[in-house]
Amino acid sequence: PFLYLVFFVCLFSDVVFGGASFVERDIHRYYFPVWQYAHHALRSGILPLWNPLNHFGAPFLANVQACVTYPLTAFFFLGDFVWAFNFYIVFHLALAAFFAFLWMKDCGVGRLAAFLGGLAYGMSGFMLSAINLTITLCSAAYFPLVLLLFRRSLRDGRFLWKALAAAALL
Repeated sequence: PFLYLVFFVCLFSDVVFGGASFVERDIHRYYFPVWQYAHHALRSGILPLWNPLNHFGAPFLANVQACVTYPLTAFFFLGDFVWAFNFYIVFHLALAAFFAFLWMKDCGVGRLAAFLGGLAYGMSGFMLSAINLTITLCSAAYFPLVLLLFRRSLRDGRFLWKALAAAALL
């Protein structure tokens, strides 16, 4: 995973380190303000059940697109919110590439072919367009992992692989 992360950070270095951001379409208009509200609320010690800033108010914790209970949103507490927001996106692209690599290796593909296949999936047009719909980006990042665990549960049949596949789907 480290090589994939290094590749993606180098590719998106201006975004991760230069202060630039992904600012097109839904990511700028919807996700950035929503996650920024969650960031400020949680840092203030408030569990954001309700968002009073959305029109006349809207449920917030129950909104799946707010991702308040998603474990990897802990990135938002690492420091600067804009940096964490950008790193969150680049990390999910690298995660997608790494999980695709693991799945291809499990299917019997050679190491170089699996690496290039993972890179192709992580940088595919679908994944790059999913940056604007981060809920889709996060789901698509785990898809190869689900395939890998499902394949292993069918091949091995032990409960462990079935439980891991269920957890990945969750």
